[in-house]
Amino acid sequence: MKRLSTNQIILHHSWTEDNVLLNDTEAIRRYHMQNNGWNDIGYHLVLEQIDNNWVWKDGRPIDDVGAHCKENRRNYTSIGICVVGNFDKYELPLQAQGMLFSKIIELNDQYGKQLTVEPHKQHALYKTCPGKMFDYADILVALEQHYSERYTDVSKTDYGYDAIETISELGLMNGVSETEFAPDKPITRRDFAVVLERLVDILDLYR
Repeated sequence: MKRLSTNQIILHHSWTEDNVLLNDTEAIRRYHMQNNGWNDIGYHLVLEQIDNNWVWKDGRPIDDVGAHCKENRRNYTSIGICVVGNFDKYELPLQAQGMLFSKIIELNDQYGKQLTVEPHKQHALYKTCPGKMFDYADILVALEQHYSERYTDVSKTDYGYDAIETISELGLMNGVSETEFAPDKPITRRDFAVVLERLVDILDLYR
């Protein structure tokens, strides 16, 4: 059954040790189908280690109703992501954090809005999921920084927003202050020459 709406991403951990040489996703799928009697794995996406590399594995179809958070009927409005491991015991590795952050951004782009990211324990109060040592707050801070506007005088709806963000990140051109870019201010030939020189320096790094 397809979800009628998608508003949240619910984060889980498997509460098991990751077998880095095997496909844990299929083991979870078998358990959910054979022991719980479900028609598929409960999660939509699973992040696990295989051959000591973190990889994404598909769960049930991304737009289907889930079987990962029955509380508050979140199965009907959310995407369930499970990270394989027991994060009551240890922290989520940096590589996995980065991949999880990138996946959340990708899902936001796919659904055309910023989905609310919630830990399973927020709804299932009897659980610690996605783990006592899973730094959920860091993800929220990173997302807030990612979606915040760098300059107060450049809105995300402005046609030049992406270009201004890119040249600022590359250090090609800075704002007139920490909070203002002055997008309508004319540029002098001298300033333009400085921008070109910085661009040449960046291109030299990739030769």
